[in-house]
Amino acid sequence: MQITIISPLKVRSIGATNCWGRVSRHNSSMLRLERDLCEGMFRRSDGAQAIVATPTLAQGLNLPAHLAILAGDKRADADGREDLKAHELLNAAARAGRAGHLANGLVLLIPDPIIHFDKPNTLSGATVKKLRSILPEDDHCVLVSDPLEVVLDRLMEGDHTDPDVQYTVNRFAVLREVEGGTEEPTHLFDLTKSFGSYLAHKRKAEQVFTQKVATFKTAINAAMPGALDSATAVLATQSGLSAQLLMDLRDRLRDQLDALPTSILAWLEWTLSWLDQDENAREALFGDVESDISAMLGKPTKEGVNSGDFIKLLPALKAWIAGKTIREIEIALGGTPDAASERQRICPRAQELLGALIPRGLSFTLGLISKVMKDLEAGHTHPDVNMHLIETLAAAVRKGYDTPEKLTYASQHKSILSRVSNACCCCSGLALSRSRPQLLELRTSVLISFC
Repeated sequence: MQITIISPLKVRSIGATNCWGRVSRHNSSMLRLERDLCEGMFRRSDGAQAIVATPTLAQGLNLPAHLAILAGDKRADADGREDLKAHELLNAAARAGRAGHLANGLVLLIPDPIIHFDKPNTLSGATVKKLRSILPEDDHCVLVSDPLEVVLDRLMEGDHTDPDVQYTVNRFAVLREVEGGTEEPTHLFDLTKSFGSYLAHKRKAEQVFTQKVATFKTAINAAMPGALDSATAVLATQSGLSAQLLMDLRDRLRDQLDALPTSILAWLEWTLSWLDQDENAREALFGDVESDISAMLGKPTKEGVNSGDFIKLLPALKAWIAGKTIREIEIALGGTPDAASERQRICPRAQELLGALIPRGLSFTLGLISKVMKDLEAGHTHPDVNMHLIETLAAAVRKGYDTPEKLTYASQHKSILSRVSNACCCCSGLALSRSRPQLLELRTSVLISFC
């Protein structure tokens, strides 16, 4: 679905020749700074007249508009295109009009495929059914259901690799291990008292539900780890990751205490090497961004991510934490930002790295490593382990710094908005007490010369 919203400040200019002279775009692949700029320009009276966006714009952003055009009632997914739920369409439509701004808003919904009918004739039954499936009679459109039933249905279909299935099975497996692996139903595992069981009773489908629960218990038993310590159990239940994956990571870190990395860049190299070597960790931690990684490396999406692919990202990650520009990061990924193609000039590979891989996968993974290291008692007493460095890994890489000192400097000087500026200021040896005008002057010169 594509959403177009038109500002109430410019609605009178609709039909004028310059109505579409200033249009912003908004999608999930844009950097946070770009999205903030897009939203800010739309709010200005002399800014953008319209925003053309993907459904990301419908996620609660306070951008009141006079008119919202919803181009389609479907969205792309891994299997093609799927229908949007009624509440998702209503949420997108809510961009038009807002209390305190506009009493009413206009919404134009274009179904996918477009419904054709002759004006003089009555709508066909199929057309009415289609329209009712898109727009409910009122806003009470969220069906109350048991989310566990979705997992049970997918397990019955044999889909054991589904992320929701793995998350649920892993959490139940750890909790059952903590309870001693009992087969007797407890308050946690007695699914006969669940809402799903009640719904099955109402449908007179108790036998089918019992079969689903049996399949679920089989999957839990297969995922139960052995020799589970309390710290790993807590981390597994919090993250939904396999306890076996966490124990393997713990053992890897413990075995290498004498030779663990001593810098953020070295930790990045260690992490990428681990992911290249451990297929289970690769799938569990980065399965949802595999297509993004393939795009970064210039590979066909169907090929997926294989052993040896992660370490290829190291030059670009090194450029990111060293304060290099997006153009330089794009070149490090093998892109061609100086090409004639407009698509190549917007640095698509670097945008995928900064908008998808780092915030959605790598930052979480580094935080996971930090948590496992903190739970290792030997790590706190080992003379060669820098726990302060390890604790700052996730934040430093997410924000683009290669030392804990630069991360601290950035947090203490919030007036410097650019990551590139912060890196240059810190590297130039400026004292933290340097006056604000001097810092602002340096920020301006750096932005002009680097961006």
